[in-house]
Amino acid sequence: MPEWRECDRGAALLPEQSAGQRGGVRRHWGIENSLHWLLDVAFREDESRVRVGHAVENLALVRRLAVHLLKQERTAKVGIKAKRLKAGWDDAYLLKVLQR
Repeated sequence: MPEWRECDRGAALLPEQSAGQRGGVRRHWGIENSLHWLLDVAFREDESRVRVGHAVENLALVRRLAVHLLKQERTAKVGIKAKRLKAGWDDAYLLKVLQR
């Protein structure tokens, strides 16, 4: 029976798998951490008080969709938070974001 060992994220890996998967795990967490940071800065996700029913999952999906759409819009040379605010203030810009 193979021996299991704990890796730094708590997932159990076989010794022969650990060396090859370490880079994949790090890349995954790097992407996950950068997305979380972006959602927290642009949408203040950590401060969200939504806790009822499926609202948490629904808003998370809407936020991620908004991040995707705002990243696709390249005419405004500002960050995601500024693009989000601009789309809230300017209907023409909002339509430009949504038509991508």
